[in-house]
Amino acid sequence: MSPREELFPGLRSKYYFNYGGQGVMSESTLGAIIDAYRFVQSEGPFSTSMVGWIRDQLNDTRAKLANRFGGKAFLYALTQNVTEACNIALWGLNWKPGDEIMISDAEHHGVRDAVHNLAQRFELTVAEIALSKLDGKALEAEMAQKLNKDGRTRIFVFSHVLWNSGKVVDLPTIVEFCRNNNVFTLVDGAQSAGVLPLDVEASAVDFYAFTGHKWLCGPEGTGALYICEDLIDQIRPTYMGWRHHLQGAVKGAEKFEIATSSYPLLAGFREALTVPERLAGDSERYEKIIALAKQLKNRLEDNQFKVVPGAGQSGLLSFYVPDYAAEDNLDPGKITNLDNLVKTLEERKIYLRSIPEPRCLRVSLHYLSEQSDIDYLLSELQTLCKSQELTL
Repeated sequence: MSPREELFPGLRSKYYFNYGGQGVMSESTLGAIIDAYRFVQSEGPFSTSMVGWIRDQLNDTRAKLANRFGGKAFLYALTQNVTEACNIALWGLNWKPGDEIMISDAEHHGVRDAVHNLAQRFELTVAEIALSKLDGKALEAEMAQKLNKDGRTRIFVFSHVLWNSGKVVDLPTIVEFCRNNNVFTLVDGAQSAGVLPLDVEASAVDFYAFTGHKWLCGPEGTGALYICEDLIDQIRPTYMGWRHHLQGAVKGAEKFEIATSSYPLLAGFREALTVPERLAGDSERYEKIIALAKQLKNRLEDNQFKVVPGAGQSGLLSFYVPDYAAEDNLDPGKITNLDNLVKTLEERKIYLRSIPEPRCLRVSLHYLSEQSDIDYLLSELQTLCKSQELTL
């Protein structure tokens, strides 16, 4: 058994390329969760001693997030996922009919649906920005053209890393443009936190949402929303609950946390945040991911697979499979040939996913990924081609 398989039991006897959907937890992360649950049961799940323990879990997790991603601990609201975090920011603004939301053309449907629901409820307009295609001056021109002429564009919602291509967006250009035009920035960090070296305070974004269960290899049901300090008092909670009373006088993002949740998961989340630091630094981990992504891109293209533009900038890489890209009647509930291909690859112990836009396969390369993983993936793709289960 290799050292990484000892640390991460979920990697035993498989080739895992689905970190962009959900990561695998380390043995120590699993242990931290189990130990915390056992402690709660031994102390009494609903007891006076639990009040202080829960407060410590919340505060320690916020402190760990600030240490890892920058900013002050009280600027982090703990959430269950990115979608919840984005909803906190979106619904917390004081909307008026005729206001505008800008959103990128490559947002995940979870966030896209939230934006369109908000627009319908408050009679807002939605302007789509071609973030998948544009950077620099061209991107600035597109945003300027889409700005509400009455100065009522309130927020730009976009991903730091595009979920369907792996492109890393031009964050400095977007943030500078938005600040110059009094537009808030809400960044979906689902595919960036745990991949890119990240300092949310230094980036000058207004809101940054991320999850613990993807690239950070923590438990599902964990995540956070970072809120710029200047905005803490400008947005209001949509849902109210008892939890912020646990902190005494509310001064920070804890006012957006509602009620009872699975606190032992926070022990696992904190452990997951520390595991990478024991293996390598942020820059070293990122450099490994990029090196693997660029190598896979080149080798796929050498084998006549068309790679979606954006590959090699992050841990995500998408590519088309001939005869599988233009399937008819792509109903949400329909099992397609591409889905069957994913199942076939899983039978060969290769775990990746299909995506609908564009219709292709997506690979997630992590700092835990190795050269041997890429070699095996390409070998099996070539075997399927030769057996005519794939056609090039």
